[in-house]
Amino acid sequence: METLEEAREFLRQKRHDGATCPCCKQHVQVYRRTINAGMAVALILISRTPPMDNDWVDIRTVKGLRGGDYAKLRYWRLLEQNEESPGLWRLTQRGLQFVNDRERVTRYAHVYNGRLLKVSGEAISIRQALGNKFDYQKLMAGT
Repeated sequence: METLEEAREFLRQKRHDGATCPCCKQHVQVYRRTINAGMAVALILISRTPPMDNDWVDIRTVKGLRGGDYAKLRYWRLLEQNEESPGLWRLTQRGLQFVNDRERVTRYAHVYNGRLLKVSGEAISIRQALGNKFDYQKLMAGT
């Protein structure tokens, strides 16, 4: 490739499969994320954790939380991170509605370099996100 425009076109064609940028050597790929059962459980666990000021929860105090997939919930505007204290997160109003099975969200978030590009697919409920692995009623009851 000899021009920047040629490099851009190459990456536009390869962005879904993934490629190395010929200019900066960064891996370029658009990821299609979905809300999985673990993320849905994390949302429920966060919703049941006593908040600090202004509904912020110190993520380290959430009992039973495993992994960091909860952070991806921001792509659906279900969870937000405190800009001043990165360890603090809170459910959005939409997130609370989703946890309480009163809101559906679009199944897929298309993400590039940590930024949401678009959402696609059908609308799903938290019960659908949990799948058959988890019982919504038991999770909400805390048993």
